[in-house]
Amino acid sequence: MSWPHRMIRGLTMLLLVLAVGCAASDSDSSGSSSSALAPSASPSNTSKLTGTVTSLNGSCPNLSFTVNSVRVVTDGGTEFEKIACTGLRNGLSVEVKGSMINGALMAREIGVEEQEEQREVRVTGTISGLGGSCPNVSFAVAGQRGLTNAATRFDDVTCGGLQNGLRVEVRGVLQRDGTIVVTRVKREEQEEQREVKVKGTISGLGGSCPNLSFTVAGQRGLTNAATRFDDVTCSGLQNGLRVEVRGVLQPDGTMVVTRVKREDSH
Repeated sequence: MSWPHRMIRGLTMLLLVLAVGCAASDSDSSGSSSSALAPSASPSNTSKLTGTVTSLNGSCPNLSFTVNSVRVVTDGGTEFEKIACTGLRNGLSVEVKGSMINGALMAREIGVEEQEEQREVRVTGTISGLGGSCPNVSFAVAGQRGLTNAATRFDDVTCGGLQNGLRVEVRGVLQRDGTIVVTRVKREEQEEQREVKVKGTISGLGGSCPNLSFTVAGQRGLTNAATRFDDVTCSGLQNGLRVEVRGVLQPDGTMVVTRVKREDSH
């Protein structure tokens, strides 16, 4: 083989080696880049909660409420199914889906739970354990816990006129957790206004002014905003204090206190 032919053959082999090396380098680089750009899967932190709405606060779209003792919050990104944001109310059964953020469930979806059975109930008795603010008030009547809302109807009394010791008839829908979503509150006429007076020392003091409860000489008494205090203030009441108590006896045996007078200790 002549010298020119050997030269041409050598150059051809060199070009082939260089071409193969570049192809391998490009393949490795492409594989490395592809691996770096691949997305990593993040674990899902979605939570689901089912129960009754309580302690509803705020205004749409920024609401806060409690379901099964868990605080739930909404914002403009929350989706509502079978109900509008403005339709949420205390006592409503809902299913909430979202993510736990800073100890609260940030709701992404809220749907209304189908009521398995709409059981209407009616109870009559005196109000106790009054709490909340209108229109979302909670109280007990004859041992039954009730929750009012903006749709509750009031007859012969206003929402703001409710007080511990007031005799009422309550109608509503019984929920699965045993509470009543109150649809109607009607003030009951006192069948018999029997005034009583007892003297003795206070025991079993509970509640907060003006709505206190206590026992004197075995008689359970309930104060309210209309109760008069002589020689003592509402906040000055304490267990062991000797007082004279006057009021109206209710059918359930409790007394709606109209007057409390401090007695001198002997």
